[in-house]
Amino acid sequence: MSNTGAPRTVMITGADSGYMHLLRGMIETFGSDPRARGIAMRCLDLGLNEEDRRWLAGRGVECFLPQWHFGIREGQFPRTQIGFLVRPYLRDYPPGYDTYLWLDCDLWIQGWDAIQRF
Repeated sequence: MSNTGAPRTVMITGADSGYMHLLRGMIETFGSDPRARGIAMRCLDLGLNEEDRRWLAGRGVECFLPQWHFGIREGQFPRTQIGFLVRPYLRDYPPGYDTYLWLDCDLWIQGWDAIQRF
């Protein structure tokens, strides 16, 4: 728990430029609810371009480059595959949160009750 006593939550997703159109929709549906204001947003950069990163930064989404895990080296698999390998290590990337919420970038949030239940 954070020093303020209130639990801190981070929503993490990931995408490359090919999925950016889906990521935009997910970020817009997630961020459209006032309850999302207290939730930090982070994005695994799986191959985003500069324009994608600027769009995300303009909506308060911080991008970060994940590292390969499980002894896999850069170049053994496409960069987009790192998104699967990094999930057990999500707490290592933006440390200090109490709750880590993974949302696939192609998700469409139609009701906040789904987020509350998660």
